[in-house]
Amino acid sequence: MTVRTRILLASVAAAAVPLLIFTVGARQEVADRLDAQYQRRVQTVIDVIRADLAGAAADIDRRLSALGATIADDARVRAALMQQGGSPELRDYAARVMPATGLDYLVLLDDDGTILSAGHFRSDYGRPADIATDAAGPDPLLIHTRRPSGSFLALARVHRFTIAGRSFRLAGGIEVSETFLRRLARDDTGALAVTLSYPGGVLASAPIPAADGDVVEDVAIPFVDDIASGSAGTPAQTAVWRIRHSAAPLAAIQRGMDTWLLAAIITAVALALVIARVLAVRVNRPLEELAARARRIDLDRLDTSFETGRYDEVGALARVLDAMVQRLRAGAAALRSAERRATVGDIARQVNHDIRNGLLPIRNVIRHLDEVAHESPEELPRVFAERASTLRSGVVYLEELATSYARLSPPAARVPVEINEVIRSAVEPSQGVTLKLGAAPMVVSTDPISLRRVVENLVVNALDSLQNGGGSVTVTTDAEVAAEGRRVVITVADTGSGIAPEDLDRIFDDFHTTKPHGTGLGLSIVRRLVNDMGGRIRVASEPGRGTTFRIELPEAG
Repeated sequence: MTVRTRILLASVAAAAVPLLIFTVGARQEVADRLDAQYQRRVQTVIDVIRADLAGAAADIDRRLSALGATIADDARVRAALMQQGGSPELRDYAARVMPATGLDYLVLLDDDGTILSAGHFRSDYGRPADIATDAAGPDPLLIHTRRPSGSFLALARVHRFTIAGRSFRLAGGIEVSETFLRRLARDDTGALAVTLSYPGGVLASAPIPAADGDVVEDVAIPFVDDIASGSAGTPAQTAVWRIRHSAAPLAAIQRGMDTWLLAAIITAVALALVIARVLAVRVNRPLEELAARARRIDLDRLDTSFETGRYDEVGALARVLDAMVQRLRAGAAALRSAERRATVGDIARQVNHDIRNGLLPIRNVIRHLDEVAHESPEELPRVFAERASTLRSGVVYLEELATSYARLSPPAARVPVEINEVIRSAVEPSQGVTLKLGAAPMVVSTDPISLRRVVENLVVNALDSLQNGGGSVTVTTDAEVAAEGRRVVITVADTGSGIAPEDLDRIFDDFHTTKPHGTGLGLSIVRRLVNDMGGRIRVASEPGRGTTFRIELPEAG
């Protein structure tokens, strides 16, 4: 870690840590106060809804009380109540007066819970109902009942009245629907939902998904399923008003506060970075000047001076560097002398290796001609004509090789080269050597001499690996598409002795050889030439089964 980096990190920590502690504390304090205020506000809304429900129950009570007083004053209804068998006047009474009361549900029952008159179905006369239960207190009850258009829920109350010493009950209420729940919620923000859960179903004012942090208030009320009950005595059930206020608005406020606090932290850190950078530049400038001088030093440029008039730590470092440069000058002179001596030996070994490879096809042709001259002299002209191209190609290769070495191996010129043509000129199919060249032309941009050297080295090594003249060598060319583009692949495979695993990682090293009289330069030259062509070489081998060299070269585009 550099000194500048240390200064920057220390400055950022000094500015950010106190601000971060303050920010976390302030955010927690503000969040607690906002949450408390939000809770009070929501509780107020919940109290209003509960008051509305209580008010609805009180309004139903007033209407039922007024209806009970009307019944007590109506002689015809009183007489019908005293009769047995249920007169038509009594059976139709609830249906006749229900619209005038403003109620959606109305039932007249005797003290035993038997229906005497029903607002929706005249035929309910005499049917027992669970509605006989007293609804004491200010809270209403919820009744699941029916009408000709279907079932519905009613928010109801039960009012007791007495005529001639006999007790009767009036059960009445208003319909509870999604519209009723939305009026109860009185919310335009979408943050408040009133849900009514009862045995057999759920009604909701708005589809607000539950989330952590929501304020929820549950209010239980008695529930009567007047559709399912066949007789009095059904076990008591309850329904639940659930008032849910979403915490999303509070979360939005907290997110906005977090955004501003984060912006403040980022601004403070940015200012700290700017100030720290200015200080670091002032402190590091002398060190950077020394580093710039040191970077200019190499074995060919040892004239750099580190003279200084400073007497602090930077001055002491400059004087140490100056003494080091003087020692390097003396060592470089001795190193150049040793390199010149070593280079002569390396070039000699490489020239010997390349010339021997170039002479190999010429020697093979001469041996063939000698055999023909002794065994079939009359065939000599024809065979010479067939093999003359190989002799000329070998001689041209040696001449170009000599020219290249005469120029001390300058950078090879890259020209478009057809792979198959170079391989045909370098390798002649014979017993044990097979060419499987692609049908389509494959062109790469490279030096043809370098490419020929690569192929000849690999084929010679492959032939050397064949034991007792057995086995085969196959040279294959193909084109393929890779992630980096199209490329040409040259494969030289043999069925020879293979390469031992411990030698496989070292075969491209200079002077590493497993041959009794090898120089150890063939494969190192091959790798260097392939790298110069912009390609790569891979090898796979299995002892006793053979070796495959794969060369990948970018196709000329």
